[in-house]
Amino acid sequence: MFVLLFLGTVLKAQMNKTLKHGYEALCIFDYFKAKALFYTSFSGKTNAPAAYGLSLIYARRDNPFTQPDSAYKYAHAALVLYQKTPQVLVISGYTVDGASLETQLAACVQTCYTLALSAGSIEVWDQFLERVTLADPSLKWEARYKRDELEFNEVIKGNHSLKTLGFLNTHPQSAFYGEAVQLQQRQIYEEMCANKSAEEYKRFLKLHPNNSMRNTALENLYGIYRNTNDVNGLVFFVKQYPNASQANEAWKLLFSLSVRSYSDEELIRFLAMYPGFPLRNTILKELQMSSKRFLVFRHDDMYGYIDTNGIIQIAPQYDAASGFKEELALVSRNDSVWFINKLNENVFQQSFEDAFGFNAGVAPVKRNGTWKFINRQGQVISPDYEEINELSDNLYVLKTKGQYGALDRFGQSRVEARYEYLGNFNSGIASYREGEKYGFVNLRGYVHKAEFDWISDFNESGIAVVRKSSGFGLLDCNGRIVLETLYDQVLEAGNGLYILVKDNHYGFYSAEGCFLSAMEFDYLKEHPVAYYLQNAWFRLLKNKTMALMDANGALRVNYGVYEDCGFFNDDLLRVKKKKKYGFVDRKLQVAIPYQYTWAEDFADSIALVKKGDAYEAIDVLGRTIFKSDSKMERLLNRFFIVETQQGKLLMDKKGRVLLEQIEQYQVLEPPYVLFSLKNGEIKLLKL
Repeated sequence: MFVLLFLGTVLKAQMNKTLKHGYEALCIFDYFKAKALFYTSFSGKTNAPAAYGLSLIYARRDNPFTQPDSAYKYAHAALVLYQKTPQVLVISGYTVDGASLETQLAACVQTCYTLALSAGSIEVWDQFLERVTLADPSLKWEARYKRDELEFNEVIKGNHSLKTLGFLNTHPQSAFYGEAVQLQQRQIYEEMCANKSAEEYKRFLKLHPNNSMRNTALENLYGIYRNTNDVNGLVFFVKQYPNASQANEAWKLLFSLSVRSYSDEELIRFLAMYPGFPLRNTILKELQMSSKRFLVFRHDDMYGYIDTNGIIQIAPQYDAASGFKEELALVSRNDSVWFINKLNENVFQQSFEDAFGFNAGVAPVKRNGTWKFINRQGQVISPDYEEINELSDNLYVLKTKGQYGALDRFGQSRVEARYEYLGNFNSGIASYREGEKYGFVNLRGYVHKAEFDWISDFNESGIAVVRKSSGFGLLDCNGRIVLETLYDQVLEAGNGLYILVKDNHYGFYSAEGCFLSAMEFDYLKEHPVAYYLQNAWFRLLKNKTMALMDANGALRVNYGVYEDCGFFNDDLLRVKKKKKYGFVDRKLQVAIPYQYTWAEDFADSIALVKKGDAYEAIDVLGRTIFKSDSKMERLLNRFFIVETQQGKLLMDKKGRVLLEQIEQYQVLEPPYVLFSLKNGEIKLLKL
């Protein structure tokens, strides 16, 4: 026994000596020697300091043995061995204790995570999760999230319900599980209803009563019956789906198709045939009033309604009022809002803190600090939400439990509520925020990672202005950078055209991927976008002079030719020379002489100008149509408000007086304009 103890002591001393030499070699960066000595010390796989030394070697990048996986393996082994036999060791400036081992393990985990993040593949993330078992739970969650995101995007590309089902079966705890459920339900719907026939929709509704696309199927089925005025189909619809959000509209249409003369006999027959008709009283009121169009107007800072015959139907009594939609309007007074019909009745006998108008028989309202949806009977048909935005692109963006998502107009989830912020949808795309970065999501389930500093709303062409690293550029709906983020401003000008600004210089760019001009013109931020281009004509400013360029990039008006110019309208260009305005034709020949101290571009063959102290309206031949001592206003392009000593006049483009003694006017819904006269009368004209 004594011999064995003696031999054990000798071996332990020898092992400690080997370990000491290993750390001394590590101090002078002799990694070959240190590695060999640590391996010798670790040969029994019971030496925590040796495992720690091997982890340090494999973790460092200044030697040929760099291997993050091995660094993690030995850091893991060192911590496990130390926890079995905790013994603090200080050797050659290195301290081997619980804190140092945990720190080393955390650093190795982070290195493995960073490498996996750089590789960005499903296989690498699987390897990370399989090997790095002692990673922090939050880091594991992030790794699983990123792996699942890659797999889920592959599922989206595959776009088949069976492939999505495979994802659901193998990833029941995934952060994308909810989105995958929605995606699969949408895929089942699209696969079963590929031909968009009534029979397909009916079969889908029968086999999948709980599918999230149920309301879409109901809407499309109802749409078929509505567009074909199919009475039998409508009867089937209201009887088979009495709780559908479209049921009321289906009943209304069935009523209108069945009841033509509104005679007592016809109404009695209809009600006897359809005893379940739910809108007996309200539908008769609505039908009676639906032929009348009500317009919102303002008087003494209060709002009311006037019909198209100029008769006030609801006297001004509200602080604010909306137009009628689905036969109901929103009005407010004293910080409360409610819905009225055309009889000025509060249809639900209740008020709200805020609300948006009805769409497809559903409206968002705010009461007691929370938002919810109500139907046309005023019944709450949804849970409470923290926020609901106004309908955009047929979607409501909402906030629940601190996260943003989106519902369609039938209350069905289209984007899971899991974002810190979600912008309004346009063309089926919206930006989202994650921390300080922005990405975007579309209704097909694609999620582009949050890597930008800001993203605008996407336009109808699927293009958005994006900012990254303090520069602006353009991004398409596939995540492709159309224009590098190198500019101080990117201003959308419509029709796929943009103004690019950098270092106070500007140029023009087409979203098709080409520059239309050089970036060499002097940008003046006080001018709106419309100042720089109009109808494929481009204004170029340089050294306090201007030129005009056409869509082909040719200079049609050179620098310094004119002191100022507008854009071609009615084939005439407003120009200024020697402090006087005139008009030239497309060949730059004088069409109307330089004689005006002020002038506007032509619109609808009329231009407003000033000659001496008088204002005039002239035609394209320069002939005066009418004049005034006071400045004139253009109204709806083809009409003019003219100041005279007797009061304001309304004149048409031929100089005919249509209305006199005007005190003030307001454009309601074009082409309707309401005029208040000096004698107190009001006149509604359709211009």
